[in-house]
Amino acid sequence: MGDCRYCGENAGFLRNSHGECEESSRLGWQEMVSRARNSALSSEDRESLVGDLEALASSSYVSPERIREALVAGWEQAVETALDDHLITVEEESHLAQYAERFHLPHEELDRNGARTSVIQGSVIREVVEGNLPQRQQVIGNVPFNLQKSETLVWVFDGVSYLEERVRRERVGGAQGASIRVMRGVYYHTGGFRSRTVETTETQKLDVGLMGLTNKHIYFAGSSKRFRVAYNRIVTFDPYSDGIGIMREAQSARPQTFITGNGWFVYNLAVNLAQM
Repeated sequence: MGDCRYCGENAGFLRNSHGECEESSRLGWQEMVSRARNSALSSEDRESLVGDLEALASSSYVSPERIREALVAGWEQAVETALDDHLITVEEESHLAQYAERFHLPHEELDRNGARTSVIQGSVIREVVEGNLPQRQQVIGNVPFNLQKSETLVWVFDGVSYLEERVRRERVGGAQGASIRVMRGVYYHTGGFRSRTVETTETQKLDVGLMGLTNKHIYFAGSSKRFRVAYNRIVTFDPYSDGIGIMREAQSARPQTFITGNGWFVYNLAVNLAQM
């Protein structure tokens, strides 16, 4: 016989929990996170939130040690809700910041799954859409971009894979004709070797480096590739789940792809900067 890990009573043969206890714990946890989420999205009084979470935990077999985890999980869900329209409003940003300050939640804890970074990026997009040039990212060290006058660096992506579409050509074919026996062990071959050129297009990873977005250009600096592309020379932007592709306005231009790991942010940032 085993004891229920929730209520401590006998759970039955080869069992460690009662089904109803497990369900109560699951629903109680969901309600705790939901309460925290609603608090992070509004300006309502938060003085009673911890007490409410403690009461829910006590009645739902949730360890009181998980209350802080519920506060963080609620903040993360609030960020997801705020980003449903891909932007963080000034009011939403303020509520989230006040909530984090009220419950002393450090940046590292809020960014355990990237939620805080998403808030910053959503706010950057909002400011660009409003016609402003945000400088919210703290860049450590020197950036190898030679910025022009009146050019502002808005964001830098590190560890970006740069890919280009390349055409590979190869000769394929074979010998044609017939072999005629002249004498034992000696043959004469008529005809000859005919071949043709076959072209195949493939995308190749050429470098890894820094990608910078300013109000005028896209910059890239790797170990072997270093260049910038003016927005007004870009014909199309292609969104990818993990990056962005561009096509320059040139007869010999071929698709260029930048893998940043966050396609939503880099695409929206580049497109909106190009329209400023």
